[in-house]
Amino acid sequence: MGIQLVVGATVAVDGRRGLLGVWQTPGLEVSRRALASIERNHMSNIDEARRAHERLKAAAQAAAKQWKEAVAIAVEKGEQAPPKPLAAEDPGVFTAPRFHVSDATIERLTVLLQARPRGMLITCDELAGLFANMSRYTNGSDREFWLQSWNGGHYIVERLTRTVAINHLLIGMTGGFQPDKLVRSFAGDDDGMYARVLFGWPSEPGYMPMSNGITEIEPEFKRHSGALSTFPTWMATYLCLAI
Repeated sequence: MGIQLVVGATVAVDGRRGLLGVWQTPGLEVSRRALASIERNHMSNIDEARRAHERLKAAAQAAAKQWKEAVAIAVEKGEQAPPKPLAAEDPGVFTAPRFHVSDATIERLTVLLQARPRGMLITCDELAGLFANMSRYTNGSDREFWLQSWNGGHYIVERLTRTVAINHLLIGMTGGFQPDKLVRSFAGDDDGMYARVLFGWPSEPGYMPMSNGITEIEPEFKRHSGALSTFPTWMATYLCLAI
């Protein structure tokens, strides 16, 4: 998957659909509506996963209670305390898998990638803001994270509050740039970011009158996107290698 930036300077471009409209937000909304509909269709599966997580958490709490009681008895008898069983480990907070997001911090993206290891998509109206935030930390830069997300390899995110290891850092990105902000977004050292971008500046489409025959969500786009979202992991990997 990797990070594929599809950029339109004054028009909206989508990596799968080509030209969508003369303004960024309306064009991206075509994709967002379809993606949101796909996620709604998966809500029942997500709800079941949440209930399963709650059952696992309750079982872990019960197992932890029994283990603590056994430890207390062993200490009282002067015996060696039993090791903590795997079933007593706290499964943590449930995170619903997301197919795409519009805005998120790196910390949040790492959590979402743990819930959906096969990768996800970011749709952003103004990519210039995201690029500006890549250097917001005084002790480092987020650019390495985004460069690595193109490769899809192992990555460890170190923050003051926690450490998260991602086996496959897979994030796709699509959005728009204003022409005046495009050069500033790629200013600085040539670290390979520019080479990872798929630029597009399609011609402005001709006038078309409004019609009631156009659906809010294009069925073919939704069908293909939905099929990609449900591919088995091994098949998704094969398709990436084949492409």
